[in-house]
Amino acid sequence: MAKQLSNEEAYEIMLINSVQRKYPWDKWLDGNWWHVQEDIDFVIKKKSFRNMVYRKQDEFGKIDTVEVPDGFLIRRLRYEDHLKEYFEGNN
Repeated sequence: MAKQLSNEEAYEIMLINSVQRKYPWDKWLDGNWWHVQEDIDFVIKKKSFRNMVYRKQDEFGKIDTVEVPDGFLIRRLRYEDHLKEYFEGNN
C-alpha cells in the first residue's frame, strides 16, 4: 500500500538508493581483469550493465567486456594494450 512520506523520509530513501547505484568504476577499470557478478556487484539487467560499461569508454578508453554465466569479465585496455592491438592489426 502506498505511504505518504515527509521530505526527510523521502530524501533518506533517495540517498540510500543513490549510494547503492554507484559502482566503483575506478577500481574495476584499473587495467586488471575483474569478474563482476550479477546480483552481487550489479543489480540491473545484464544488457543494461553492458550498455553502462560501453558508455564508460568515453571516460576510461576502450574496455574489454566478456559475458559469463553469472556476470561479466571487464578490463580497461592500457596504453600498451592499445599499441599492441594497433600494430598486430596492421601487419
